[in-house]
Amino acid sequence: MEFTVSRLRAVAVSSSLRLRSARASYQKPPLTVSRWVRSIRTSPLTCAGHSHWHNIQHRKAKVDQERSKRFTKIVSEIKSAARLGGGTDPKTNPRLATALEKARAANLPKDKITDALNSKADASEEIIVEVFGPAGVAYLVECVTDSRNRLMQEVRLLFKDYGFALQPTGATKLHLKLRGSIAVTLGDKSEDDLLMQATEAGAEDVDTTVCGEEETPKWAVVYTDASSVIAVKTTLEEAGFQIRSFERSYFPIMPAEIDDVDAWEKVQNFMNKLEDLSDSINVYHIAGPSGDLVAQREEAEA
Repeated sequence: MEFTVSRLRAVAVSSSLRLRSARASYQKPPLTVSRWVRSIRTSPLTCAGHSHWHNIQHRKAKVDQERSKRFTKIVSEIKSAARLGGGTDPKTNPRLATALEKARAANLPKDKITDALNSKADASEEIIVEVFGPAGVAYLVECVTDSRNRLMQEVRLLFKDYGFALQPTGATKLHLKLRGSIAVTLGDKSEDDLLMQATEAGAEDVDTTVCGEEETPKWAVVYTDASSVIAVKTTLEEAGFQIRSFERSYFPIMPAEIDDVDAWEKVQNFMNKLEDLSDSINVYHIAGPSGDLVAQREEAEA
């Protein structure tokens, strides 16, 4: 046994000596250009830097893509508003005024706005998509497309994924109504003055609660029938009221309050999916968070 162990030790020492001798006699090959480039590419620092740069480029490309998509939708909305809303004068075309306001908020270049206003009529058409989504919430989507078949295929695939059905035209008319809204600065006039002038002009309602108690100058919102928003706006201007903005839009007839966090997130997520449709312009729904849900979220953020 002792012979065997001592023999094994001798063999191990001999092997170790031969390995050291081989290492000592080994000569590295000369550093060529290809080996130098390969060593830089595989360097941990170089790889980390490349990954970081790649991530920056990826995020920038995504932001640029989203901005380009948003610009394309706004341009389509401007073209549609000018063609279907009553001309290229935003003072007499509430739909165009809304589209231009959206363009300015998104920093759409002026030359793109001018090109959209001056563009000739194309083959695009306006399509209204209606659906009852999460929690039974009614949604209405305004779309402008040059291919009805492509749009409807995209809509059906989205609804199939969520298990919802495309509704016939007018299915949400008991939930959403097309109305005109005019934001009016009171100035040196009272709320009673605005109410009287708006009523005489044919307004449907006046909301004086939208302005905060400490907010100045005071302002309110006048609601009208969609067809009379320009007439009411003109009457209020002639009476000395300053118009902050005006638009035609769909408003809930009976707003639905959502008091469950998960349900509200589903409502919001589905709305985002509808906004991501390639030809969607505006998305409307009747839901809103309840007072309790708003309080919960404020507590969670505090």
